[in-house]
Amino acid sequence: MFGGRGNEVREKVDLNYYRRLARMYLGDYNGMRESVHAWAAEKKSIEAELSSVPVAISKYGGEPSGGTGELNVVEQQAQNRIELEQRLDEIVLDTKKVQAFMDKIENAISSLDAETCQIVWEHYVEGIAWNTVGDRIYMDGKSAARRGQRAMNQIATILFGLKAQPYKQVVLIS
Repeated sequence: MFGGRGNEVREKVDLNYYRRLARMYLGDYNGMRESVHAWAAEKKSIEAELSSVPVAISKYGGEPSGGTGELNVVEQQAQNRIELEQRLDEIVLDTKKVQAFMDKIENAISSLDAETCQIVWEHYVEGIAWNTVGDRIYMDGKSAARRGQRAMNQIATILFGLKAQPYKQVVLIS
């Protein structure tokens, strides 16, 4: 009695959650691409600035120097260089993470047949209405929508693994 219907409802809720999440990621794909381009431009700018900032002077010993809390010119340049290098490291890491996820999205969509791939890409990534997508491939808008929504199950499974759509083993007893 306990667990029969409840597990099915929970699995359906989980699948809907991951499908919805996959749709959000597909909708954000162009924003991710723009972020990567913006970071590349920022990286280039920082690298140019780092090439113009003189190399920092080594610190002698770990003792704090006395006197004033203000930095002299050389210390300011060294601090600026450290901050620029830290930002550069952040950009590289963020770019790698976002690019890896974009690759995962592209792989998930490319795993579909060509027509379904076009349906999913045009509707979920480019934001084109179902009727227009259907017209482009000589299909009814409702049929294109059904096909795209079914494809989201497969995409969610590729993006999120078995937690999106658990493997079910069917046992036939005779």
